[in-house]
Amino acid sequence: MESVSSESGLFIRLTGATQKHIVSYSHDIFLGGMIMKKIAWFVRSIPVFIISSLLMVCFSVSAYAFALPDTGQTKCYQGVSPYAEIPCAGTGQDGAYNINPVNYTDNGNGTVTDNNTGLMWQKQGDGTTRTWDAAVSYCVSLGTDWRLPTEKELITIVDYSIPYPGPMINPVFTGTPQYSFYWSSSTFLSGYPYGAWAVGFDGGYVYGYFTGNDGYVRCVRGDQALTQNFVDNGNGTVTDNNTGLMWQQGEPGAKTWDSALSYCENLILPSSGYSDWRLPNITELESITDDTVFDPVNHPIAIDTNAFPNANASNYYWSSTTSAVYPSGAWLVYFHYGGNYGYGSKDSDMYVRCVRGGEGPPSQPCIYTYSDWGTCHADGTQTRTVISATPDGCTGTPVLSQSCTPFGNLEVSPPSPYDFGTIKKDTQSAPQEVTLSNTGSGDINVSNISVSDTTNYLLLYGGSAPCLGTNFTLIPGNYCTVIIKFNPTTKGNLFATLTVTSNDPDTPTFAVSLSGTTLKSEWGWIVTIDGMNMWSTFLSPWADSSTNYLNKAIDQTTDPKRTQIEQDKGKIVGFTWNGDILYTDFYVEKLYEYLKKLNDTNRPVVILSHSWGTVLSYIALTKHSDIHVDKLITLGSPLNADDPLIFMFTVEQLLTFGLGPVYKPTNVKEWNNYYTECDNIGGDILALSSRDNYVNKTYYPNRRFPNPFDCHSSYFDDRNKWDKILKDVIKK
Repeated sequence: MESVSSESGLFIRLTGATQKHIVSYSHDIFLGGMIMKKIAWFVRSIPVFIISSLLMVCFSVSAYAFALPDTGQTKCYQGVSPYAEIPCAGTGQDGAYNINPVNYTDNGNGTVTDNNTGLMWQKQGDGTTRTWDAAVSYCVSLGTDWRLPTEKELITIVDYSIPYPGPMINPVFTGTPQYSFYWSSSTFLSGYPYGAWAVGFDGGYVYGYFTGNDGYVRCVRGDQALTQNFVDNGNGTVTDNNTGLMWQQGEPGAKTWDSALSYCENLILPSSGYSDWRLPNITELESITDDTVFDPVNHPIAIDTNAFPNANASNYYWSSTTSAVYPSGAWLVYFHYGGNYGYGSKDSDMYVRCVRGGEGPPSQPCIYTYSDWGTCHADGTQTRTVISATPDGCTGTPVLSQSCTPFGNLEVSPPSPYDFGTIKKDTQSAPQEVTLSNTGSGDINVSNISVSDTTNYLLLYGGSAPCLGTNFTLIPGNYCTVIIKFNPTTKGNLFATLTVTSNDPDTPTFAVSLSGTTLKSEWGWIVTIDGMNMWSTFLSPWADSSTNYLNKAIDQTTDPKRTQIEQDKGKIVGFTWNGDILYTDFYVEKLYEYLKKLNDTNRPVVILSHSWGTVLSYIALTKHSDIHVDKLITLGSPLNADDPLIFMFTVEQLLTFGLGPVYKPTNVKEWNNYYTECDNIGGDILALSSRDNYVNKTYYPNRRFPNPFDCHSSYFDDRNKWDKILKDVIKK
């Protein structure tokens, strides 16, 4: 035994008897920059020749019935020297049969369809050599189901009528270089994880290569052959439903090539009822190799031994196909490795297995266009439909269902956010029912339902199918409900979040935003802002008001609501300032900060101001639009003083703040100005006499005291008149 190897990754074994029985030839092939020898052996008297990989091989055959195309061989030759060409009629050779004539359609778009197998091929490769991994990726990148062909698919386009150096392929395929091999997707299963099969279109051989080597690529699309489909007919025959071929189950032993041809041509199996047996051509014979069961120790034969229990692993089997370059040899298959074949001398003894049938194709396999996969059902399946099947009249079995992992889908309604509106403090809103539904195909396991603010929101379990709060399951199509109530114990805008935690894969934490508002109190803040110097005391119902005319007047009022105001602690407050008008800019900002804090309490604000306190109020409100008051009452305001000097000083202060003529601030809901004609400091504010200056379209005229002798402090001296002003203060 002699072994020949190369660094290119191809391993070749010479198997047989002594060297004197072997006639060989060789030529160099360049692969990946390395030189390897391709060797053919011819046996004169005993079986000696096969190109066989030292690697294991894995390929699969079609899961649908298709017709194996003819090998292309049309000539016949003698089985003994001088091996001259002879007429084919009655010889039983490959050239005598044309079971499924080569039938290609050039689609005119860079593809070729084999009408026997139904496979669509690239008409021409891109001329680039690639590693096996790169070849796989290249075909996938073409999209639309393009892939690298299997070994069995690839050899169906080899034309065995063309001699070396080829290319051995029909001229409909262009751009196939001589001395070339093409990758298949069939890889080795055991012992050699980095090997894959390739087909040489220079000699028709099948090689085993390391996947790191470079080879050419011709991609294919169509249903891929996956498993063989043998049926034991129980009468000494086995049918391959993939190819339609019927095989002899038994074997007659070893014979020369001529004897093998004659044996099959004259075979009659009475139990089968058929007499049209023949010796298989090389494509047919290779189709029953099954490298997926190859095990060097326990199962050293690449054929289904359940279908062919008497198959011989250590011998070669004849095909009816003559070598186009050496007519003295015929192609054969070595089932110890499978998928590797060469040609041996016709006068050698090889094993025989006859075949019949295989005519077709009855129809072409379908290429399906599908809809998207549907919802994954609770039983773990999902389905789709066929949109189209081409070509017309094709046959096949569409894949309409597949297994999947079902998932639940949690839906919560009403959706986020939910507003309970405005209600009074220490009351409850109408109940709001929130529904949890499982619209998915798997179970929803709810681990928690909670609300973030348990002080102002109540979470109850009720409804038609109450949720349990924690650790319960919603099966597909089921729902449950929870009840939420807004129960404000504090004032203002109150926010919370209803959280539902589950195993929903898309939204494991479902959050519903909740909001509600507490009604403002009937009474809010009454802010007193007095004028210069003497009225700078911070005022409240319990403050010393002996030196504060505003608080003193409030304290002496006869209006019964005064008592009601005083009983609501903290409603009457005063703004403290030093009474020095030169510090106006400083106290304007202080007043702004003070009013902003009062606004944050969400209660009404009324300003009662006198003298220069009205200027502070006006500037702060006009300059800062983010604060607001419900009512501004000004008494004796210098904003339009009768005294020219006081008026000019006030205008100067307004200009300092970038303010012009006096208008009602937009953040003031109501402004009432009180003045008397004898008060040179206070005056009639003209803006309050014109509807055009009302932003909120509310008109409040200036109010005049009928007594012309009342002066700047007259607003507090007349108790009856003051009571009327105070009623304006506390009036809604």
